[in-house]
Amino acid sequence: NSHQPLNGPPFIYALLNDTKFVIENNFTGVMVLEWPVEFWWNNAFNIRLAGIYPYYYPQRDPVAELKDYSLNYFGPAAGPLIFDFFKMLGDNKNLEKVYSASRGEASPEDKQWLIELQILLRRAEQIVLNQPVYLYRITKLLQVHNLLIQLAGARNKIIELENTYSTMNKDAVLQKINELRMET
Repeated sequence: NSHQPLNGPPFIYALLNDTKFVIENNFTGVMVLEWPVEFWWNNAFNIRLAGIYPYYYPQRDPVAELKDYSLNYFGPAAGPLIFDFFKMLGDNKNLEKVYSASRGEASPEDKQWLIELQILLRRAEQIVLNQPVYLYRITKLLQVHNLLIQLAGARNKIIELENTYSTMNKDAVLQKINELRMET
């Protein structure tokens, strides 16, 4: 969990492409690594299906699994919004945005994208205000997403501070630290 997206985007596109590769190359087996508790794969939405299918089961449909998970875990009313959230978050074209934010190296544009994506979670939260179980689950997802947004550019600030330190005197560095504190 130290370097993976905090909100665990589902790797549906990777699953689809990897499975296709396994089938096209006539694999007769795959090595399965068992990860200890608290490891990032254990946080993936698809881990709940581990007892149903082998990981690269040819008829596996990760998109349908994600939809099923979203509708059942977050509720039929808010589930479609959560499904859209996870699809966008886990899309290959967006994964680097999420990874860079998890490392604290997100660009301002990537951070803004995460903030805009948060709208789906806020709408889902409003839909289930009178359903405590679903509200709790969506609120937790929203909190983790907010943490990701908060940390998105943290490493960039450290790099900026290190660069400032290497080129300035102690008083200027302390002034820069205070400026950064004011921004956050």
